[in-house]
Amino acid sequence: DAVRFPGQLSFETPGGAARIALEYHYEPGHPLDGVTAILPLAMLNQLPEGLFDWLVPGYRVEKVTELMRTMSKSLRVNFIPVPDHAQRAADSMQSNSTPLVNALAEQLGRQSGLAISPEDFRPAELPPHLHMNFKVLDEKGRQVAMGRDLSAIRQSLGIKARAAFASLPQSEFHRDDLKQWDFGDLPEQVEIRREGATLLGFPALVDRGEAGVSLRLLDSAEAARAAHRAGVRRLFMLHMSPELKHLERSFPRLQSMAMNYKPIGPRQQLVEDLIDATVDRALLAANFPMRRQSEFIERAAEAWHDLHEKGAEIARVADDALQLRQSLSLALQKPAAPLLAPAISDMKAHLAALLPAHFATHTPMPWYEHLPRFLRGIEMRLKKLQNAGLARDLAAMKQVDPFWRQYQQRAEAHRQRRIDDAALEQFRWMLEEFRISLFAQELKTSQPVSPRRLESLWNATRDAR
Repeated sequence: DAVRFPGQLSFETPGGAARIALEYHYEPGHPLDGVTAILPLAMLNQLPEGLFDWLVPGYRVEKVTELMRTMSKSLRVNFIPVPDHAQRAADSMQSNSTPLVNALAEQLGRQSGLAISPEDFRPAELPPHLHMNFKVLDEKGRQVAMGRDLSAIRQSLGIKARAAFASLPQSEFHRDDLKQWDFGDLPEQVEIRREGATLLGFPALVDRGEAGVSLRLLDSAEAARAAHRAGVRRLFMLHMSPELKHLERSFPRLQSMAMNYKPIGPRQQLVEDLIDATVDRALLAANFPMRRQSEFIERAAEAWHDLHEKGAEIARVADDALQLRQSLSLALQKPAAPLLAPAISDMKAHLAALLPAHFATHTPMPWYEHLPRFLRGIEMRLKKLQNAGLARDLAAMKQVDPFWRQYQQRAEAHRQRRIDDAALEQFRWMLEEFRISLFAQELKTSQPVSPRRLESLWNATRDAR
């Protein structure tokens, strides 16, 4: 039945229709039992993961039924007989890139008037054939991965997938040694058709350091956005090389900053970070992403006049932050009572997270000016801890730690998958405000913050699985 068990899975992308070949195997207990999606390696990072939750129409009612049977008894009794309610739900839903459990929770809520959550289902308990199987093939048709966990496959093959995409036949968006914007306007994305599938390519300028700038097609919008920002910045810096050398000489208190930065890295690293941050503020803040040639020329002319003003602002904040870092580092190294060790260790880790290498460019523009206040928060926390404040400090740590751990885990998953998530970035810096509210209330937060607000922000972040 080609309707219930189609030979291809079709779905829409921003660049048009894409198709994935499907294979079937009916043998309970066999590793291939069920349906297998055949994925080109070069396409691996572009697939909407939720789409595969829906399997194919021939399996959908069975999967919905079994998902409903994983609900708690107190919920399940509202859907008796389960097969009838499952059939009605399956008939009412259209497959899309939304995870099936999300759509099912919403649909059952409409059918019953109850509040149903995706967490009320336990998909891990379903038999294997109700999860899509994935076979990944390289450009020569050789199998490079097989399994039912697409997220795990992506994590293990992410770099190879990007390399496979990069090895596709070169296009007009493949150029090296660029010194000026002489390639016209760049589209947000372009279509690449290979073996019956439509892949998307995302044009971006890529920073090659002293080698200049390259133009490339990347395999995801997030990767292109991050690369393009650095590439545009490098192209501007090539234009303004003499002015940037003068900018370095105009940074106030550079020698003192370099001394305080020494535990983090060498002087030249600090200088490059300050210059990059200055160019970011002067060139890219107003109208990024920059994809039109005329836009680049116009903004570059304006940025030239803003360089020294922006550079002074960047250097002032960096100087304050590095002075505070140095004094805090010395204070945290002093001998302390063993009972204070967990709090001292937490403050050391917090200090390192606030001022890593390249902190001037890695700290988002809206939050950069707040760095000294966040560092003063650690300073105030240490004073309170040393003044018989251990119990209160430990209680505050218990509130912060779960949020910080879940942020670190998701941030690492995003880094591996090259996901650019503005909500996660906001969550990370609101955690700094949360620390202020707990450890240094006297400094006041820049905006309201509470555990409930953090939970709401967290729910808006992207799950990298």
